[in-house]
Amino acid sequence: MRFVISENTPFRILDQAMKSERMHHAYLLSGPEGVGKCALALHFAHAILCRSENVDERPCMTCASCRKIGAYAHPDFRFVFPFVSLDAFKKVGKEIGLKEKKGEGDEKGGWETLYMNFQAEAAKSIVSDPFHPSTIDTNFADKNREISIEQIRQITEMVQMPPSESKYMVIIVPDADLMDAAPANAFLKTLEEPPKYVRFLLITSRPNALLPTIRSRCQMLKFNVLPDQDIASFLTTRCDMTPAKANEAASLSIGSLHNAFLVQEMESNEELLEEAFEFINWLADPKLKEGLKLAAKLDSPLSVAKKRIKIVSILLREVSRIQRTGEPGAGSLSQRLRGNASRLPVNVFEKTFSKLMTLNEGIDANVNGRMLNTSFILSLANS
Repeated sequence: MRFVISENTPFRILDQAMKSERMHHAYLLSGPEGVGKCALALHFAHAILCRSENVDERPCMTCASCRKIGAYAHPDFRFVFPFVSLDAFKKVGKEIGLKEKKGEGDEKGGWETLYMNFQAEAAKSIVSDPFHPSTIDTNFADKNREISIEQIRQITEMVQMPPSESKYMVIIVPDADLMDAAPANAFLKTLEEPPKYVRFLLITSRPNALLPTIRSRCQMLKFNVLPDQDIASFLTTRCDMTPAKANEAASLSIGSLHNAFLVQEMESNEELLEEAFEFINWLADPKLKEGLKLAAKLDSPLSVAKKRIKIVSILLREVSRIQRTGEPGAGSLSQRLRGNASRLPVNVFEKTFSKLMTLNEGIDANVNGRMLNTSFILSLANS
């Protein structure tokens, strides 16, 4: 149930290294979001720890080791992913009655225990399906998440002990760029002189956000966007999407499964889609007064704001394609954008995209949302 493109360069490099047992101690998987980096890391975690005697059959996905990884119960395999602080977890947990839902009242276990259990459940959900949102995205999407110094300390302690069931120990670090200075420097110490049995697989869509010293100690594996036909095939076989809908989502996805899922969501999230079209319509005549009103309306929780940026980027890219070719795609969204394409400047995508990315970076940096939106609108108004 994995989605791994065996023809790509990262796969071939990891496959050859594993079979020859000449693996680097740390790999950095970098590339756009939604192109299979996490799936490939999981595939090779299975392969490295697989007990099949035939190396060409690894991962077999049936041996005890492969099954334990799938259940996130293998003692020599760990996921280290960004999570909220314990204080933020308590606050949200109280709001949604998390203890009551989990059946863990104060008399049965404290927040610290629930916190650790929730992280383990989130890791298991990622291992079982690295493409769709995990349990951490359901209730904590609007909270700042990071890889904490405590998580790094736990991994540092873990790797000091030899593997208990396998020849190797495998640590996967999704969103490895979400470490501030303290955990990054602590992690660097382990990367500089790791035990010979440890293999790290770091994942990021922002490699330049990592410490240069961390990047220099990893072998870089760069991922490209996925072909439309691979995305469409995945959507039809794994997501029960009709071929027509799958082809539309793939054509608008910019080579990313995450974007393809978002295209699918657009048609059912009318409010978010209409907000995106309102902004695109404003770009045809970007007057400041109307833009400032729009900026106030765009003030949203973090997860909604980031999703809106992706939707606008996807739609504007399709506008640009229609302007180049003169023809919209067969899907309903592309057909709807035909009128926008005739009214918008021919360079609107190029002109707007970099500003959208700056807006996204500001959201990641936890800058005030209203101020960010106002600055964004001012940069586009009458320019």
